[in-house]
Amino acid sequence: MFSYDAAGNPIEQPVPYVERVELAANTIAEADITMLVLVDEIDNPLWCTYGRRPNNAFFIGVDGRVILVQDWNNASEMEEAILRYLDHGGGQACCSPMRDAGARISLMHKLDG
Repeated sequence: MFSYDAAGNPIEQPVPYVERVELAANTIAEADITMLVLVDEIDNPLWCTYGRRPNNAFFIGVDGRVILVQDWNNASEMEEAILRYLDHGGGQACCSPMRDAGARISLMHKLDG
């Protein structure tokens, strides 16, 4: 399975974890991403824990609780949820989590943008 870069060249899914991290780091640099990016382990335990969909998105609060789950990424809805979360002190009684899968982000490789 592969995706395409901006020039239309195929990008194959990395097999070793180190290649996955390198691909994420390159994407962060090329897309000028300024937020924290988590790189899942090669067998995708985070993705499998929260839901196996091709373009899902999750808003996870600082305490590890899931604030918003989207089956298909919707940027404007996500932005509204993040702003509401921040307006209420970063999760202090603002949002009832839609689902708390109990998983913590601990195994993931964190890359700062």
